[in-house]
Amino acid sequence: MKKLFRIVGIGLASIVGVLLLAVGIISFLGSKKIAASPSVAHDFTSQAPDSSMLAHGEQLATVVSRCIGCHGVGLQGAALGEEDAFGLFVASNLTSGKGGVGGSFTDGDWEKAVRHGIGGDGRVLVGMPAEFFSAYSDEDFSALLSYLKQLPPIDNELPKTKPALLAKLLIGAGIYSPPSLVVDPEMVHATSPPTGSTIEYGKYLTNLAACGECHGVALKGPAFEGPPPGPDLTRTGALATWSEAEFLHAVRSGARPDGTILDPNLMPWPGFTRLTDTQLSSIWAYLNSLP
Repeated sequence: MKKLFRIVGIGLASIVGVLLLAVGIISFLGSKKIAASPSVAHDFTSQAPDSSMLAHGEQLATVVSRCIGCHGVGLQGAALGEEDAFGLFVASNLTSGKGGVGGSFTDGDWEKAVRHGIGGDGRVLVGMPAEFFSAYSDEDFSALLSYLKQLPPIDNELPKTKPALLAKLLIGAGIYSPPSLVVDPEMVHATSPPTGSTIEYGKYLTNLAACGECHGVALKGPAFEGPPPGPDLTRTGALATWSEAEFLHAVRSGARPDGTILDPNLMPWPGFTRLTDTQLSSIWAYLNSLP
């Protein structure tokens, strides 16, 4: 019996050893991926802004792309969660105040951060949805920068993002890939589609709004269960029975056709109330074009 226990013990110890080795290797690969930000040719130069460009940039930042959702109402930055198994994730202070990047970022730095998910110091911005923001045209990106550059300074010094073991395992195993490793560093940015209630313009806005973060890249819901849940937005989902008027009303009021209310903590509809009729109609046209 003692011999059997010894054999079982050795077997279990071997299994534990192999598992610990696997965890160590995958965690190392995750750390390596986080540190391996690609080189980006960032020769972007923004246009000189006027009042209309500033207004457009303000709508892009606060309504369409909702930078305020992570970076705070004044874009002064925020810690997005307490340090846990995933680690500490922080949205940077975008102003020129103490602890902010606004006073030191060049146009190239802004482009690397927003459209490529790479920080000014070269680190990978793990939670930055650059895979969607890479769709920004040069014209609209100039408008966005014109607004960000004139933000009132707010002093707010924040710690660095520190992915913990579980986050490193997910990245190392390829379950999650930081945007900077997904976005083509050599991509040429297209011009924005003409404003109108068209499928093309709707697709463009859906990317700028990063709808795929919650609803999945194909907008059919996330590939795995997890917060925040995003329902299927294609014809196989609930929207298949909605009219365009009901869609516009739901986004503007938070009320579904059946009278139930969208949870603003999951679907930030209060921030989308300032989307224009044309913008919402184009998004509706795009969603209805999806297979």
